[in-house]
Amino acid sequence: MGTCRKADTLDIDVGQAVKEYYDEKYNLGRDDNYCRVLKNILDRFSTYFPGRISDLTFTDAKEWIYSLNYAPITIRNHKKTCSAFFSWCIKHGYVRKNIFSNVEIMIVVAIIGLLAAIAIPRFQKARQSSHLIVCLNNLRTYQDALEQYAFEYMQYLRVT
Repeated sequence: MGTCRKADTLDIDVGQAVKEYYDEKYNLGRDDNYCRVLKNILDRFSTYFPGRISDLTFTDAKEWIYSLNYAPITIRNHKKTCSAFFSWCIKHGYVRKNIFSNVEIMIVVAIIGLLAAIAIPRFQKARQSSHLIVCLNNLRTYQDALEQYAFEYMQYLRVT
């Protein structure tokens, strides 16, 4: 088993991570057919992504898998293999589990707060004006009903 490392301080290539993952699976005693298929998939993966493993996301891997135009069962098997590989990379610290840093999350929260501060007063003003419009329409309806009554009975209602 490998040791845990911090993703921020480790510059490991995809090919090296793939080799370590494959070696670990082979040393665990997996059967030869499994290891051959695993090596085949991950070698193509490392050829397609020659950079650092910490720069990749599982979404990148899924896009690569779908671009291969394989049968659905093969796509499913590739996704399972890549998912297991990424889980192993997270466990060993090659890839961050959370793709956003705390600073990025704080910036997003601040932007959402700013947008809410702008939108809430406008929403309240729109709500008040819509309430006023509803009241005016109700008064107009009552006035139309009174005029219709006066037209039919030739007299206005008396207020008592």
